[in-house]
Amino acid sequence: GDVVYTGTTTSMTTGACYYYKNDGTWGLANSSATGTSTGLLAIALGAESDTHGMLLRGMVTTTAVAGTQDEGAILYIRGSDGVLTTIAAESGEVNRIVGYCMENSNNRIYFNPDSTWIEVA
Repeated sequence: GDVVYTGTTTSMTTGACYYYKNDGTWGLANSSATGTSTGLLAIALGAESDTHGMLLRGMVTTTAVAGTQDEGAILYIRGSDGVLTTIAAESGEVNRIVGYCMENSNNRIYFNPDSTWIEVA
């Protein structure tokens, strides 16, 4: 996959979804806020972004996937910090496709965030 070793963020949750902040660090992505779900996204590959890396695109095992993990199911950012889901966003949240489930029930995904998004009215 495509991995970057940037930012000086520590104490990260391996497998969680993060967004790149304007101060050069990473914060947990959440569909409830446009500022945390519409920019550059990555999956943490370890506790430190500049040592373990951040996956921008590729195969990865995440911390959790909410919803039914059928193979090929579309993944979105969830309204919970760092979590992905197979359920589209609700009113007031950002809907953004970030990848696809690859294996049933084990959080293995293809992470490939779309650059487009919509805020559900």
